Amino acid sequence: MPKLIDDPGHLRLRAAEMRALAKEAQENPHATPEEAQQSVEFAAALGNILFVLPSRVRRGLEAAGVAAGVSEAKAVGEAIS
Repeated sequence: MPKLIDDPGHLRLRAAEMRALAKEAQENPHATPEEAQQSVEFAAALGNILFVLPSRVRRGLEAAGVAAGVSEAKAVGEAIS
């Protein structure tokens, strides 16, 4: 069961903070150059994790002579031992 908040004023403060952030976002919807660069770096890192890394693992397993029918988890376990 979630913990109940003893102070109802806390909820009002949180709601006020959210309204202030929403208002600020409406007044200045554009990202700073630093925020844009951070977004680009995040997208590149995510792309590497999702696409480049699995491809490299697959090529490494093929180079090690692991059969195509063997699961990657089993092949990695064999390579470690």
